[in-house]
Amino acid sequence: MNLFFISLSVVYLTLRFVMLILLSLEFALISPDGKEFIMGTLIPYFFFLTIYWIASFLYFRNTKIPLIISLVIFIVLVISILPRLYIAQEYHIIEDRNLKDDYAVSYHTYKIIGEKYRGNSVQVYKKVFPFTYKPQSEYKDRTDQAGDIMMELYRKNYKIKDGNTLTIGDFEIPLK
Repeated sequence: MNLFFISLSVVYLTLRFVMLILLSLEFALISPDGKEFIMGTLIPYFFFLTIYWIASFLYFRNTKIPLIISLVIFIVLVISILPRLYIAQEYHIIEDRNLKDDYAVSYHTYKIIGEKYRGNSVQVYKKVFPFTYKPQSEYKDRTDQAGDIMMELYRKNYKIKDGNTLTIGDFEIPLK
């Protein structure tokens, strides 16, 4: 039983280490629903914390130290959720049968000095492995269409021209 828990933990830590390396190389880990994949790792954190808690109570005679360690880990996890919810990016998976490759985009607005409106910025990502997207290019628009572009992305109201250009209203984004 202990070998099972240890093996499961080693596999999980290996996958977690690979995820951290990919993130440090500026790849985006995106789940199929467009959420940042790092948010999906919260469930395994709590799962492994529960396994650790149960295994420590079965294995150790003195359960005070494992209980304190598991409570500290639990508190750290709960505290770490809040910043992740704040800084996690949302991606829009571009779905179209005319596309040769799979793409995702993230949308941001930015302040334009001296203007009353905000500019649009769309970062394009190309899928290289399952759940792994490589940043391609960032395209900026300095018009006042910020709300329109964001709503069209949420509604999936966009078009693909020539299999390599994403069109959202008047905003054209090359996908290459």
